[in-house]
Amino acid sequence: MNRLFTSLGAGLVLGMSALSLHAQQNPGLPVTEHEGHQCYYYTSQGGESVFGILNRFGWDEELFLKFNPGSSEIKKGDVLYYPLEESVNQPVPEPVSAPEPQPEPQVQPTPSPAFQPGPQTVTAPAPSTPLPAGEAPAPEIYQVPEGTTLYQLARSQGTTVAQLFKLNPGLQPDRLKEGMTLRITPGYPAPRTEMRAATEKTVAGTRSYKVGNGDTWESIAAEARVPQNLLLQVNPGTEAPVKGKKINIPLLQDTIVEQMVVVTDPREESADGRRAIYNEVHGLPLTGPLEVTVITGTAADDHKRDNEFVRGMLLAVEELKRSAGPLNLHVRRIDPSSLSLKTLEADSLLSNSRVIITTFDRDFPAPLAEFADAAGKQLINVFDAKSNLFAESPSLVQVLPPSADFYASCTDFLMAAKGDSHFLYVADDDADGDCVSLLLLERLIREGKSYETVPGYADIATYNFKPGQSYVIVSDLNKRAEISKLLADVEKIIDKNPAVEISVIGRPTWVVYADALKSAMQKADTYIPSRFYMDSTEPKVAEFEKTFAENFGAAPLKSFPGYAAMGYDIARGLLPILAGRGELTDTSSATSALQLDLSLSRRQPWNGLLNSVVYFVHLTPYNTVDKIRL
Repeated sequence: MNRLFTSLGAGLVLGMSALSLHAQQNPGLPVTEHEGHQCYYYTSQGGESVFGILNRFGWDEELFLKFNPGSSEIKKGDVLYYPLEESVNQPVPEPVSAPEPQPEPQVQPTPSPAFQPGPQTVTAPAPSTPLPAGEAPAPEIYQVPEGTTLYQLARSQGTTVAQLFKLNPGLQPDRLKEGMTLRITPGYPAPRTEMRAATEKTVAGTRSYKVGNGDTWESIAAEARVPQNLLLQVNPGTEAPVKGKKINIPLLQDTIVEQMVVVTDPREESADGRRAIYNEVHGLPLTGPLEVTVITGTAADDHKRDNEFVRGMLLAVEELKRSAGPLNLHVRRIDPSSLSLKTLEADSLLSNSRVIITTFDRDFPAPLAEFADAAGKQLINVFDAKSNLFAESPSLVQVLPPSADFYASCTDFLMAAKGDSHFLYVADDDADGDCVSLLLLERLIREGKSYETVPGYADIATYNFKPGQSYVIVSDLNKRAEISKLLADVEKIIDKNPAVEISVIGRPTWVVYADALKSAMQKADTYIPSRFYMDSTEPKVAEFEKTFAENFGAAPLKSFPGYAAMGYDIARGLLPILAGRGELTDTSSATSALQLDLSLSRRQPWNGLLNSVVYFVHLTPYNTVDKIRL
């Protein structure tokens, strides 16, 4: 770590080299096929640069720009691609623009030479050969062209509006926008065709007509009320009508014919119809009780967490039983390593549940997400913050923001709140990289902010602080004794230099010591980034702990996060919505949350729901603790 900070102190170029040592070659991003290559894809969150993205994921700049031409400047919502290792040496194809929307299929008779039209086969235009029923291809990423409707999009790609809703749960019937990216399976499901009787106009004979002054084929056809193409066919070899000459006018009759036509859902063509299809795909409105199953692990070390979580949910369900509608809560213990799609499909309890909540805190099982996607379940990952399955699984709710999102939100806040300060980075050989400091340092370098590195924590005590200057000490210490020593040194510096403004930025693990080191942290004006925080002095927290003790004979387990409070917040924040209208879209939790607010959204219509709420716990010099929601 000392070497890292020394290099970064030398300047931007060396800083890039040092940071790249920490980049992950496998960034944990979703994969899709892009222009013939298997690529990672990433959606810019705003305020990001190519420099930062390349360093975060360890990507080569030249290769990145080949796959993302014109991306030297990126904006929020841009979808960026980078090839997997096996694609690096393959030729990079030229960019291909999104296909233009195709016209809607029409059933139009074509007369035979004898003017007797026969059966006609009509198929929806599709970019690929329709697949047999039940054989679903891998979805493709498609960018919506200007002026396209859902109906036109489904027809042009040989699929259905219902399938678009299934693959893109975040797609609303009335919110298709130019440039939006969607998942589409061209040619699937295969269009259904059938023979149908139709009435057509056929030629029964002709009558004679003398061409008048100014007559044209168009005016004659309009006057005689016959199609112009039939008029031309009964007058072969005549290039243009000549005044005084006689021509043939076709005499038409109605004829019943059989035609092969593509059968589409007529509801696709109207706004109300598309809303009905959307509700049908998503099981709305909900009928019967909301069936909820909590899956806990079988490891002995997890029993306390799981029991506390379920007890917290039970208290919330008891409060909700009158307002949230009928609800049945089940608990199932399962070894996550034994889960497979086959065993999950055979489990009647899970098959009958609309909502599945898990307490796994690591290695979230992918088969569970696959099962939920296929069966249309709502799957809630409460504790595993390292899982990125939500980027691929539309059914998944990611409650704790993953590291990349968490660090980015924290860095944005610090740059806005403290960007004009002088940052002091203290080298720490024991730092493991799981902290906000590295991303913050990259932003400071990129934006030309004031910073320097200090060889060790002991050097803070002898640092020459200048009066009137604002300083931010960035610490990656993780041990309580070392944190306590640093805070004590900062307190002495503040007492010695009253004209100097000093703040300390800790790492997320410091929230564990927020109560024990509260006084020292407050004197040092400490900011702790966190995904959750529960203030035991709040009346609603005290009331919850009292009710918990009355019901279960003991106070809630002291943990970070509070497991019982987590169960309570999840039940209070999500179950009423699921029981009421059956889906989670743009959800924000009520103010009754004890430690975890919820604000759910999808990055792309096919992604799962991500909770974007991040906090800074600010222990102020005014003896207060502020929970700053970002």
